[in-house]
Amino acid sequence: MATFVLVHGHYLGVWAWRDVGMLLESDGHRVIAASLAGMGERAAEADATTGLCRHVAELSDLLEREDLQDVVLVGHSYAGLVIIGVAARAPSRISHLVFLDALLARDGVCLFDLMPGAESAVRTAAGATGVIPPPDPRSVGLAGEAAEQAAARFTGVPLATFTERLDTPGDPAWGMRRTYIKCRRFGLTDAMAEQVRREPGWTVLELDTDHLPMLTHPAAVVDCLQRVVCESQGS
Repeated sequence: MATFVLVHGHYLGVWAWRDVGMLLESDGHRVIAASLAGMGERAAEADATTGLCRHVAELSDLLEREDLQDVVLVGHSYAGLVIIGVAARAPSRISHLVFLDALLARDGVCLFDLMPGAESAVRTAAGATGVIPPPDPRSVGLAGEAAEQAAARFTGVPLATFTERLDTPGDPAWGMRRTYIKCRRFGLTDAMAEQVRREPGWTVLELDTDHLPMLTHPAAVVDCLQRVVCESQGS
């Protein structure tokens, strides 16, 4: 059985992994859902210093503190950058990196570099508070009761998650086992999925979902993660 560490993206929290975590645990896996400072359950911690550097440091410390080994580290959306940063700090503890419709970057890159056309609007939205308000859940593929529940739980995002740069000399993540799970109905990650299809060392899986499959199709996400475990164990 595997140890999964699940890392949520922007506007979400540990709550987003509830159904995926329960299904994985029912199959005998160990599951830890990491809470990122300034979002979700820790939204009150949002300030000018809450960003990528803190998220990488805290998640790396979690792996060390819990003495986690052979971790399947899963990052959704923005958390793709977080798990790349963690791979540079705690490579010996990670067996596989999984990017769930996630953003990818190399050393020295920040989120604004990946989304240059959005910088002006994002900075304006953050305003003097430095926190970007959450979107309408319907804009990321949720509907009905799921959209209502998400609207009550989505939280803002610290601007520093867009401005802080990855510090990963040598880009060690690209030497690890890594899988990209592409959500077909979300266009922002199309270019990244096509990029990794052309690069050696990647496994690419697809889901016929929008950007939040852990909320809308948890069983399908778990099926993908089970395939990752089989690959990691060489079966």
